[in-house]
Amino acid sequence: MLRKNRRIYFWILFATALFIIFAVMFFISGYRINFWDRQISTTGSIFLKTEPKKAEVVLNDKLYKKTTPILINNLAPKKYNIKLDYPDRFNWEKTLDVEPQKTTIIDEVILFKETTEPEQIEKKYEREDIIAYFTPVVFKEQYSDYMFPDFQTKNRIMFYNKHEIWVWDEVEESKSLVVRLGSEIKEAIWHPSGAYIIYTESNHLRIIEVDGTDYRNSYDLLDHGVEDIEVDGDGENIYFKKDSNYWKLNIL
Repeated sequence: MLRKNRRIYFWILFATALFIIFAVMFFISGYRINFWDRQISTTGSIFLKTEPKKAEVVLNDKLYKKTTPILINNLAPKKYNIKLDYPDRFNWEKTLDVEPQKTTIIDEVILFKETTEPEQIEKKYEREDIIAYFTPVVFKEQYSDYMFPDFQTKNRIMFYNKHEIWVWDEVEESKSLVVRLGSEIKEAIWHPSGAYIIYTESNHLRIIEVDGTDYRNSYDLLDHGVEDIEVDGDGENIYFKKDSNYWKLNIL
Protein backbone atom coordinates (compact mmCIF):
# COMPACT_ATOMS: atom_id res chain seq x y z
CA MET A 1 0.00 0.00 0.00
CA LEU A 2 2.83 2.37 0.85
CA ARG A 3 4.56 1.64 -2.43
CA LYS A 4 1.34 2.31 -4.31
CA ASN A 5 0.90 5.68 -2.56
CA ARG A 6 4.43 6.62 -3.46
CA ARG A 7 3.72 5.89 -7.11
CA ILE A 8 0.60 8.03 -6.99
CA TYR A 9 2.50 10.90 -5.39
CA PHE A 10 5.25 10.54 -7.97
CA TRP A 11 2.85 10.76 -10.91
CA ILE A 12 1.01 13.68 -9.33
CA LEU A 13 4.29 15.57 -8.89
CA PHE A 14 5.39 14.61 -12.40
CA ALA A 15 2.12 15.84 -13.91
CA THR A 16 2.30 19.06 -11.88
CA ALA A 17 5.85 19.71 -13.07
CA LEU A 18 4.83 19.14 -16.68
CA PHE A 19 1.90 21.50 -16.27
CA ILE A 20 4.12 24.23 -14.76
CA ILE A 21 6.70 23.84 -17.55
CA PHE A 22 3.96 24.01 -20.18
CA ALA A 23 2.37 27.07 -18.54
CA VAL A 24 5.74 28.89 -18.37
CA MET A 25 6.55 28.10 -22.01
CA PHE A 26 3.00 29.12 -22.96
CA PHE A 27 3.51 32.49 -21.22
CA ILE A 28 7.03 33.10 -22.55
CA SER A 29 5.84 32.40 -26.10
CA GLY A 30 3.40 35.27 -25.76
CA TYR A 31 0.16 33.32 -25.48
CA ARG A 32 -2.65 34.37 -23.17
CA ILE A 33 -6.00 32.86 -22.26
CA ASN A 34 -9.03 35.14 -22.36
CA PHE A 35 -11.38 33.38 -19.94
CA TRP A 36 -14.25 35.76 -20.72
CA ASP A 37 -14.18 35.06 -24.46
CA ARG A 38 -12.83 31.51 -24.02
CA GLN A 39 -10.09 32.18 -26.53
CA ILE A 40 -6.32 31.83 -26.70
CA SER A 41 -4.53 34.88 -28.12
CA THR A 42 -0.93 35.96 -28.62
CA THR A 43 0.54 39.17 -27.22
CA GLY A 44 2.32 42.09 -28.83
CA SER A 45 4.79 44.75 -27.71
CA ILE A 46 5.61 48.46 -27.88
CA PHE A 47 9.11 49.86 -28.42
CA LEU A 48 9.69 53.45 -27.25
CA LYS A 49 12.77 55.58 -27.91
CA THR A 50 13.12 59.27 -27.05
CA GLU A 51 15.53 62.17 -27.23
CA PRO A 52 16.63 62.78 -24.53
CA LYS A 53 16.75 59.30 -23.03
CA LYS A 54 15.31 58.23 -19.66
CA ALA A 55 11.84 59.67 -20.16
CA GLU A 56 9.20 58.31 -17.79
CA VAL A 57 6.59 56.05 -19.37
CA VAL A 58 2.97 56.18 -18.25
CA LEU A 59 1.03 53.21 -19.58
CA ASN A 60 -2.76 53.49 -19.25
CA ASP A 61 -2.35 56.07 -16.44
CA LYS A 62 0.13 53.91 -14.52
CA LEU A 63 3.81 54.81 -14.21
CA TYR A 64 5.90 52.06 -15.78
CA LYS A 65 8.90 50.71 -13.88
CA LYS A 66 11.50 51.53 -16.55
CA THR A 67 12.41 54.58 -18.66
CA THR A 68 13.16 55.01 -22.36
CA PRO A 69 14.49 53.42 -24.47
CA ILE A 70 12.31 50.45 -23.61
CA LEU A 71 10.57 47.42 -25.10
CA ILE A 72 7.30 46.65 -23.31
CA ASN A 73 6.47 42.99 -23.89
CA ASN A 74 3.51 40.69 -23.26
CA LEU A 75 0.78 43.21 -24.03
CA ALA A 76 -2.67 41.91 -24.82
CA PRO A 77 -3.89 43.01 -28.28
CA LYS A 78 -5.83 46.25 -27.73
CA LYS A 79 -5.35 50.02 -27.52
CA TYR A 80 -2.93 51.52 -24.98
CA ASN A 81 -2.56 55.13 -23.91
CA ILE A 82 1.11 56.11 -23.69
CA LYS A 83 2.48 59.27 -22.08
CA LEU A 84 6.16 60.19 -22.08
CA ASP A 85 7.32 62.69 -19.46
CA TYR A 86 10.65 64.40 -18.84
CA PRO A 87 11.30 67.29 -16.42
CA ASP A 88 10.83 70.79 -17.89
CA ARG A 89 9.89 69.45 -21.32
CA PHE A 90 6.67 69.12 -23.26
CA ASN A 91 5.16 65.69 -22.76
CA TRP A 92 4.21 63.36 -25.58
CA GLU A 93 1.02 61.32 -25.69
CA LYS A 94 -0.68 58.90 -28.08
CA THR A 95 -3.08 55.96 -28.07
CA LEU A 96 -1.39 53.03 -29.79
CA ASP A 97 -2.78 49.79 -31.21
CA VAL A 98 -1.01 46.58 -30.20
CA GLU A 99 -1.46 43.63 -32.54
CA PRO A 100 -0.69 39.93 -31.89
CA GLN A 101 2.95 38.95 -32.47
CA LYS A 102 3.84 42.46 -33.67
CA THR A 103 5.88 45.32 -32.21
CA THR A 104 4.57 48.87 -32.45
CA ILE A 105 7.69 50.99 -32.94
CA ILE A 106 7.82 54.62 -31.79
CA ASP A 107 11.41 55.80 -32.26
CA GLU A 108 11.21 59.41 -33.48
CA VAL A 109 10.00 61.14 -30.32
CA ILE A 110 11.79 64.34 -29.31
CA LEU A 111 10.83 65.93 -26.00
CA PHE A 112 11.42 69.65 -26.50
CA LYS A 113 12.10 72.16 -23.75
CA GLU A 114 8.94 73.73 -22.37
CA THR A 115 10.47 76.69 -20.54
CA THR A 116 13.16 78.47 -22.51
CA GLU A 117 13.82 82.12 -23.33
CA PRO A 118 15.25 83.51 -26.60
CA GLU A 119 18.80 84.84 -26.56
CA GLN A 120 19.73 87.80 -28.75
CA ILE A 121 22.65 87.24 -31.13
CA GLU A 122 24.77 89.66 -33.15
CA LYS A 123 23.94 88.61 -36.69
CA LYS A 124 21.79 86.33 -38.79
CA TYR A 125 22.56 82.64 -38.44
CA GLU A 126 23.97 81.05 -41.59
CA ARG A 127 23.68 77.30 -41.57
CA GLU A 128 26.67 75.51 -43.08
CA ASP A 129 26.35 71.89 -41.92
CA ILE A 130 23.59 71.02 -44.38
CA ILE A 131 22.93 67.60 -45.85
CA ALA A 132 21.00 68.96 -48.80
CA TYR A 133 17.88 67.23 -50.08
CA PHE A 134 16.16 69.46 -52.61
CA THR A 135 12.63 69.42 -53.96
CA PRO A 136 12.47 67.69 -57.36
CA VAL A 137 11.54 70.04 -60.20
CA VAL A 138 8.76 67.72 -61.35
CA PHE A 139 7.25 67.85 -57.87
CA LYS A 140 7.38 71.65 -57.82
CA GLU A 141 5.60 71.73 -61.17
CA GLN A 142 2.92 69.33 -59.94
CA TYR A 143 2.28 71.38 -56.79
CA SER A 144 2.95 74.81 -58.22
CA ASP A 145 0.35 76.44 -55.96
CA TYR A 146 2.37 75.50 -52.86
CA MET A 147 5.54 76.77 -51.23
CA PHE A 148 8.57 74.63 -50.40
CA PRO A 149 11.36 74.95 -47.81
CA ASP A 150 14.87 75.56 -49.12
CA PHE A 151 15.89 72.08 -47.97
CA GLN A 152 13.95 68.84 -47.64
CA THR A 153 14.68 65.81 -45.47
CA LYS A 154 15.48 62.24 -46.50
CA ASN A 155 12.55 60.39 -48.11
CA ARG A 156 10.07 63.15 -47.25
CA ILE A 157 8.99 66.25 -49.15
CA MET A 158 7.16 69.03 -47.34
CA PHE A 159 5.01 71.62 -49.10
CA TYR A 160 2.58 74.18 -47.76
CA ASN A 161 0.26 77.08 -48.50
CA LYS A 162 -1.28 79.75 -46.29
CA HIS A 163 -3.45 77.30 -44.38
CA GLU A 164 -2.08 73.76 -44.85
CA ILE A 165 1.13 71.77 -44.48
CA TRP A 166 1.50 68.49 -46.39
CA VAL A 167 4.20 65.80 -46.49
CA TRP A 168 4.88 63.40 -49.32
CA ASP A 169 6.45 60.11 -48.18
CA GLU A 170 8.69 58.81 -50.96
CA VAL A 171 8.87 55.31 -49.43
CA GLU A 172 5.11 54.88 -48.99
CA GLU A 173 4.41 56.95 -52.13
CA SER A 174 1.62 58.80 -50.38
CA LYS A 175 0.92 62.28 -49.06
CA SER A 176 -0.60 63.23 -45.72
CA LEU A 177 -2.03 66.42 -44.31
CA VAL A 178 0.03 67.46 -41.30
CA VAL A 179 -2.01 70.47 -40.20
CA ARG A 180 -4.83 72.69 -41.47
CA LEU A 181 -5.35 76.10 -39.87
CA GLY A 182 -7.72 79.01 -40.20
CA SER A 183 -4.95 81.53 -39.62
CA GLU A 184 -2.08 82.12 -42.04
CA ILE A 185 1.02 79.92 -42.15
CA LYS A 186 3.95 82.18 -43.00
CA GLU A 187 7.00 79.87 -43.00
CA ALA A 188 7.67 76.16 -42.57
CA ILE A 189 10.98 74.28 -42.35
CA TRP A 190 12.13 70.81 -41.38
CA HIS A 191 13.65 69.95 -38.05
CA PRO A 192 16.87 68.03 -38.91
CA SER A 193 15.42 64.85 -37.41
CA GLY A 194 12.94 64.69 -40.28
CA ALA A 195 10.28 63.82 -37.72
CA TYR A 196 9.08 67.37 -36.95
CA ILE A 197 8.17 70.54 -38.82
CA ILE A 198 8.83 74.03 -37.43
CA TYR A 199 6.45 76.71 -38.66
CA THR A 200 5.18 80.21 -37.94
CA GLU A 201 1.46 80.87 -37.79
CA SER A 202 -0.13 84.19 -36.91
CA ASN A 203 1.91 85.32 -33.87
CA HIS A 204 3.17 81.87 -32.91
CA LEU A 205 6.28 79.77 -33.44
CA ARG A 206 5.26 76.12 -33.35
CA ILE A 207 6.64 72.66 -33.91
CA ILE A 208 4.57 69.62 -34.90
CA GLU A 209 5.41 65.95 -35.37
CA VAL A 210 4.96 64.30 -38.75
CA ASP A 211 3.85 60.88 -37.49
CA GLY A 212 0.08 60.83 -37.74
CA THR A 213 -0.54 57.75 -35.60
CA ASP A 214 -3.57 58.60 -33.43
CA TYR A 215 -2.91 62.36 -33.64
CA ARG A 216 0.04 64.72 -34.01
CA ASN A 217 1.64 66.27 -30.95
CA SER A 218 2.10 70.01 -31.48
CA TYR A 219 3.88 72.52 -29.24
CA ASP A 220 3.74 76.30 -29.01
CA LEU A 221 7.33 77.51 -28.60
CA LEU A 222 6.79 81.28 -28.71
CA ASP A 223 3.67 83.41 -28.65
CA HIS A 224 4.96 86.44 -30.54
CA GLY A 225 5.59 87.00 -34.22
CA VAL A 226 8.95 86.03 -35.74
CA GLU A 227 10.36 85.67 -39.26
CA ASP A 228 13.29 84.18 -41.19
CA ILE A 229 13.29 80.98 -39.12
CA GLU A 230 16.22 78.57 -39.36
CA VAL A 231 17.49 75.63 -37.32
CA ASP A 232 21.01 74.33 -36.74
CA GLY A 233 22.21 70.95 -37.93
CA ASP A 234 21.77 69.28 -34.54
CA GLY A 235 18.24 70.58 -34.17
CA GLU A 236 19.10 72.12 -30.81
CA ASN A 237 18.48 75.79 -31.63
CA ILE A 238 15.97 77.73 -33.70
CA TYR A 239 17.13 81.07 -35.09
CA PHE A 240 14.81 83.89 -36.13
CA LYS A 241 14.41 87.60 -36.69
CA LYS A 242 12.19 89.86 -34.59
CA ASP A 243 11.99 93.64 -34.59
CA SER A 244 15.13 93.94 -36.78
CA ASN A 245 17.14 91.86 -34.28
CA TYR A 246 18.31 88.27 -34.48
CA TRP A 247 17.59 85.68 -31.81
CA LYS A 248 18.34 82.09 -30.82
CA LEU A 249 15.94 79.76 -29.02
CA ASN A 250 17.34 76.59 -27.44
CA ILE A 251 14.79 73.76 -27.74
CA LEU A 252 16.87 70.71 -26.75
